[in-house]
Amino acid sequence: RVLTLAATNAGIPTDMERRIVQKLQDANVLRQISVVTQIDSKRTIPVENALPTTALTTETTSISASDPTFSAAIAVVPYKYATRVLMSQEFIEDAIGNGGPGSALDYVASKCALSIALAQESAYTIGTGSSQPQGITAATAGIAQGVDLGSGSALTTVTADNLIDAAYTPKPVYRNSPRYRWLISDAFLRTVRKVKNTVTTSGQLEYIWTPGTSTVNALVGGMPATIAGIPYSVGQYMPTTTANDAIYAVVGDFSYFEIFDRTGITSMLDPYSNAATHQTNLILYSRTDSHIMLPEAFAYIRG
Repeated sequence: RVLTLAATNAGIPTDMERRIVQKLQDANVLRQISVVTQIDSKRTIPVENALPTTALTTETTSISASDPTFSAAIAVVPYKYATRVLMSQEFIEDAIGNGGPGSALDYVASKCALSIALAQESAYTIGTGSSQPQGITAATAGIAQGVDLGSGSALTTVTADNLIDAAYTPKPVYRNSPRYRWLISDAFLRTVRKVKNTVTTSGQLEYIWTPGTSTVNALVGGMPATIAGIPYSVGQYMPTTTANDAIYAVVGDFSYFEIFDRTGITSMLDPYSNAATHQTNLILYSRTDSHIMLPEAFAYIRG
């Protein structure tokens, strides 16, 4: 049966592949909040830098023609992320014999998918865009507006004013999007939770973050899991140190951060390469790229 699976290049059962794809999605926060597009090849995407011009006219007045300018182009190159696990023949036979969710093969494949998902999330977050995907915090052709805390400023220096200034830097057209949100680290979240204010009535320092309430000074207004009323997601690869003018937080319309998948996730069982030792290779790979499609839809807080 192992030979049949390898010969058809099916790798692992279809229902197991579906669970692996779901694992890839669930473990990667940027896949959850951004636009994910399937592509069939490498491609170049022209990007406009202006909208057509609209003018107020009167009856019979000639309407001037105008066109948006496509002066920029984004090259999408699917980069390959792969993982390989070597298993004994006895292990793979028992795993396939067991079958279904919870089998040993399912477990190993799931862990491989998790490894790929985390490697891709790292690239989607801090990738340079050179021989790898462009991360949301990439300096090259990246976000060019926001709050600069000053070179070398620590994440712990973030204030409530910084949060408000950053949140209202992108234009209203982007802030009105259902995908408008923060991407932050756990360390950033801890800092925000500790921001305090002097309450004049008592003279005591109090936290201005009050989750799930509508108090006057709360950074959360009416619902939990928001900062300045804006939802947030925590990414484990967001920078937390002062190196290289690190971007500590991004806020924006994630409709304009796009992930391009070439193959989704592909699996293969290879029982031949290590046949002399009765071992089988389980190989999983995924080809992907990511780009900031419109930098002005985002703002940063950086040190």
